[in-house]
Amino acid sequence: MNPQLPTLGGIAVSLAGHDKGRAYVIVKVIDHEFVAVADGEYRSIKAPKKKRVKHVKILFDAAVEGGVLAKIADGTLKDNELKRHLLKCSNAIMQ
Repeated sequence: MNPQLPTLGGIAVSLAGHDKGRAYVIVKVIDHEFVAVADGEYRSIKAPKKKRVKHVKILFDAAVEGGVLAKIADGTLKDNELKRHLLKCSNAIMQ
């Protein structure tokens, strides 16, 4: 079981499935067992992937940079903004 609870806007990496290793942003917390994730490229904001919490590793709690969290909450975040944010976060992880 994943010890860290998911939060809206959190950055997560898939641990299982055909998308293993892919980074996502949590765009919706469905319940204690499932989240909806998107990366802006393969999974858009309008068609997020439903993942079990135990199948993702949460790297960051919330994407507050650049108002990303607020845009997710009010539904105005665009896929290109999401991709840009994920790229920034992955660069920060690598350093």
